[in-house]
Amino acid sequence: MQQSQVKDLIEEQKIIQTRRLFFVSCPSKLCSLPYPGHPKGCPNIIKNIDHKIPLTKKNKNCPPFAPRLEDKYDLQKPYFLAYVKFNIKLQKQRMKSAHADWTDKQCKCLLYWQGTVKKALKEYCDYYMKEGLKTYYLILDPTDYELIPEAMGLQVFETMECHGIKLEKHPENYVYKIAFIGVLK
Repeated sequence: MQQSQVKDLIEEQKIIQTRRLFFVSCPSKLCSLPYPGHPKGCPNIIKNIDHKIPLTKKNKNCPPFAPRLEDKYDLQKPYFLAYVKFNIKLQKQRMKSAHADWTDKQCKCLLYWQGTVKKALKEYCDYYMKEGLKTYYLILDPTDYELIPEAMGLQVFETMECHGIKLEKHPENYVYKIAFIGVLK
């Protein structure tokens, strides 16, 4: 499926100014939870804790290397969540019509859509950092964003539910890619 077709399934991009964040005490525990195709959890966490793998091959954006969100950002100043809402149900239907013999799992495979959705979130955050923050005094402070805030301890399910958005643990309808935007310490 072409990138433009995947982009058509992005239904919403939004910035939320939040006053409440929820955290997990040990993000690496979440990363080590099994999920389909990965019985030992995320390959990045396995790679990051394997002492035989050289440091240059490890992912610095994932535990245990990723700093805590509250250690890197000043949470006393305004912060935001950016998200992209992707229609995984329609993606699955499109893939099924193009590949009738594929399973539901193959039709939802992230290899066919995740890169485009991540890119859209990154572009949205970049745009907001340049244009949107001008309405806040934050433009005077050094700001940055994180595309994987859960690796830094943010409990995205609880935090988003606090804003009326219930995320699906095993998405059948929508996938939300979420970023954190804040003022650096």
